[in-house]
Amino acid sequence: MKILHLLLISLIFSISIYAHDQISLTKKEIIFLKQHPTIVLGSDKDWKPYVIKGSDGNISGYDADVLGLINQVSGANFVLKLGRWKDMIEKAKDREIDGLSTGSIDEDRKDFLNYSNIYITIKKMIITSKENPKNINSIYDLDGKIIAIHRANAVDLKIARGLKRAKIVQFDTIEEVISSVVTDEADAMFGNGAVFYLANELGLPYLRRASSLKEPLKLAFGIRKDWPEAISIINKSLKLIGEAKLLELKKKWFWDNRVLIVSKKNSKLKLNAKEKGYLQKKAVIQYCIDPDWMPFEQIKDGKHIGMSAEYIGILQSKIGVPFSLVPTNSWSQSLQYIKDKKCDMLSLAMETKNRSGYLNFTTSYFSSPLVLATKNDKSFISDFHELDGKKIGISRDYASAEFLKKRYAKVKFVEMDSTFDGLQQVVQGKIFGFVGSLTAVGYQIQKEFPIELKIAARFNEKLHLSLAVRSDEIELFDILDKTIATINNKQVDEIKNHWISIKYDQGFDKQLFWYVIIPLVSLALFSVFRQFILRRYNKKLEEKVLKKVEELREKDELLFQKYRMAAMGEMLSMIAHQWRQPLGAISSAIMSVDVKLASGKFDLEDRDSRDKFMVYLEKKHNSINDYVHYLSETTDDFRNFFNPNRDKEETALTKPIVNALNILQNFLEKHNIKLIKDFQIDNSYLLYQNEIMQVIISMLKNSEENFSANKTVDPIITLRTYKEDNYYVISICDNGGGVADDIKDKIFEPYFSTKKAKNGTGLGLYMSKIMIEDHHMGSLSIENSDEGACFYIKFEKLS
Repeated sequence: MKILHLLLISLIFSISIYAHDQISLTKKEIIFLKQHPTIVLGSDKDWKPYVIKGSDGNISGYDADVLGLINQVSGANFVLKLGRWKDMIEKAKDREIDGLSTGSIDEDRKDFLNYSNIYITIKKMIITSKENPKNINSIYDLDGKIIAIHRANAVDLKIARGLKRAKIVQFDTIEEVISSVVTDEADAMFGNGAVFYLANELGLPYLRRASSLKEPLKLAFGIRKDWPEAISIINKSLKLIGEAKLLELKKKWFWDNRVLIVSKKNSKLKLNAKEKGYLQKKAVIQYCIDPDWMPFEQIKDGKHIGMSAEYIGILQSKIGVPFSLVPTNSWSQSLQYIKDKKCDMLSLAMETKNRSGYLNFTTSYFSSPLVLATKNDKSFISDFHELDGKKIGISRDYASAEFLKKRYAKVKFVEMDSTFDGLQQVVQGKIFGFVGSLTAVGYQIQKEFPIELKIAARFNEKLHLSLAVRSDEIELFDILDKTIATINNKQVDEIKNHWISIKYDQGFDKQLFWYVIIPLVSLALFSVFRQFILRRYNKKLEEKVLKKVEELREKDELLFQKYRMAAMGEMLSMIAHQWRQPLGAISSAIMSVDVKLASGKFDLEDRDSRDKFMVYLEKKHNSINDYVHYLSETTDDFRNFFNPNRDKEETALTKPIVNALNILQNFLEKHNIKLIKDFQIDNSYLLYQNEIMQVIISMLKNSEENFSANKTVDPIITLRTYKEDNYYVISICDNGGGVADDIKDKIFEPYFSTKKAKNGTGLGLYMSKIMIEDHHMGSLSIENSDEGACFYIKFEKLS
């Protein structure tokens, strides 16, 4: 009954944690909600995905989700009403509706609205047509250009009016704004990811992001001024909902760091009959790549590797037609091959006016800023005119070469065969610097030239990379463009994390330095102000470093929690298996007593029979007691495993190992694994016991998975503790055949797993390494033996 009681309590608790919190309302706010059971907020009908009106009249989107959460935690009923933005403003002013959603904080509207706290911040950008005929790459390029503005958009109008000689053309709907830019009636517009979402909905996916604006778009809810209680309720609700949940909704509706913004509706590939028929006839899709452009792509030993190789793998699995690499010796040859129709597509290419004549470009699926690499003894570049007259390397036939040569006409650009060749010539002093993508340049510097080179400047321009398809392969282009749109954020992030690990020094902000110093003509004031600027810069730098450290700490904590949850699932499965036999035995013992009594074998009125029954009952009682004791011990083992206590304890080195083995005893027996223990030392050490248990369990389970994958006959694991030089060592060796050399260096990376996605998180060995090396200042490594793999955990002996 006690066990049943505990299970019932656990069940009630598990249900209760899903109950939603409620904000605390004042008496005035409670009365206000009773008096105003529905509060209507207006928004523009075309502002997708903030608000999306379905065919059934229901409204979804980011704002709808946020208001839904506010209603949930407050008990209020905020609803949306859609129309033209200009009309919504007038209705709010005349109190025909109660306020506005999807609006920025406008000073003129403060006469009739109170504003809530900000509920979303999104980077604004300059948007042009895909061809960008006026070569607009920054806000300075808008001088004298035609800017399309959605009428009544106060923020965009303010930005446009701040530009020199810019001509402003206003439209009543956002559709008209987009159409004017696509048809080159206007040169540019301002917007954010929502513009691309709506453009796709309208069948006008012909826009590109030209440049980001410094000022982000900040949206708040506006409520009529005589309803301060409504603003108070919204602000309390937003605080309770929290930034993390709002960020989750933002990721749901807006696809970050991508040129295309895709809704969840596009997560599955949908092809029409013509496209399906094309694929049935297409035996293989031939493609070319840049053979030497890591980490993007490379041909190594005749195979395609790098980031684009993983994207090709995803495309192939979704489309169901094999992709075949056509080897080339250079990027120039790849371009020639596609002109000669020797391949159907390029895996990564940037659209240019010249290439548009023979290629169609899908939505960009990767972007990277352009940077300048120089030798370490060179100054950081704040003004690109400093490069005038200097020799700067750039990769041959790259899209960046076309616009950089036009934009920086006085720079002596020298074409190179590859990023590596260009950087090597910088090291040799043959050229001053090399321009390339941050991803590729950072990769090569980190791998080949970590001491000699640095990144000295960052250009405003970016490489926006797409799949490039031959212009005569229209069906293939449409299929690939649709397929790219179905690749989700998780896949994108995993590919980035797998291949990109770039560290570069941003250096001293020279432009800011000279902006402050030039007006100071007095030598005495120069010294004073210089110290002041340096102190302020160092303070900002320190704040940035602390912020980044905190972000990394939070990321590691999230990874740790994810790993712990996965481990908890596995342990609960083991608990069920571990307890099944003793619980069954206890149940059997109780039932046998009931059967004996029910059968009348013992006559409790007779003394001899009663004595025999007591002997029988004592035997069963002792048996049950032994099983309960066993359950108690295993409960302690599992409690130690899940103990959140973060304090180290002075404990025998073998104690957490033995606790881990107690947990895994049935697991090992189930898989017929023989365990050999050879504990040569049992010295005390300062440990996080539950973390060492987790590491040992992870190692043993890794061996079992290797046995299963290799179908090992008579699997054996040998677990030893011993001294080696100035270290205590724990080794876990198996006879499972070892780890392949090509993945041995990757197994401790996050999310790396040889198992199918549904069977593994790819975090076990990564978290084990963190727990041993970061939390215990030890080391965790793997080596192959003659029979299998050996994991070595080493702790330095403390004096």
